[in-house]
Amino acid sequence: MRIGVISDIHGNLEALSATLEALADVDHVVCLGDAVGYGANPNECCHRLMTACRTAIRGNHDRAALDESLAEEFNNDARVAAFWTAEVLDRTSWFYLNALPDVAEAGSALLVHGAPSDPDGYVLCAEQAQLEFFLMDAAVCFFGHTHLPEAYGYEASSAVATPIGLTAGKPLRLASTTRYLLNPGSVGQPRDGDPRASCGVYDEQVGTFELRRVEYNVRRAQEKILRAGLPPFLASRLETGG
Repeated sequence: MRIGVISDIHGNLEALSATLEALADVDHVVCLGDAVGYGANPNECCHRLMTACRTAIRGNHDRAALDESLAEEFNNDARVAAFWTAEVLDRTSWFYLNALPDVAEAGSALLVHGAPSDPDGYVLCAEQAQLEFFLMDAAVCFFGHTHLPEAYGYEASSAVATPIGLTAGKPLRLASTTRYLLNPGSVGQPRDGDPRASCGVYDEQVGTFELRRVEYNVRRAQEKILRAGLPPFLASRLETGG
């Protein structure tokens, strides 16, 4: 079973469409949350995900679109985008997001948005990853939220979590004696200095995880954000992947 893993689409229809095309060779796709927020096409992205994803969970921006009070802790640009998204969200998208769970499974893998211990938590370093390994039982856990492609491994013999470098197009072999926390990066708003959409492919049978980067029409996504009256920074940062 080959599973396409996507996360943090953030209303970027151009990035989502290109990514789904690039994942045409997988058996099915799962989404780790944040379908909306920041971008100008929240409804269109939700509608695509309804048919494209076998399994999806909610992220913090999805929850903020359903309950605007949850956006109060966001930075100003994110808060403006969250309020705008809540206003334009259609009934179909609202009910779709509202029905999504915060945690799910895909085969033997655990799916979370932020961290196994906290849907809004961040895993950004080996020390944080190690705490999560202590709190989870799954051999493989996929997470998003950071907008960064990340991988951490944990072996019981050493009881230490270690970061693992990911190279696009070069599958990571998953050892049977190691547990993993794997982040496919962001489809709609990468923040690792690479503006291309980021996603992953998990081959459960072979035991590999492959990071993929996908070119998309960044300019069109930027123009839509500006036309919608959303903060200009949300458009400009797409060009640099930062």
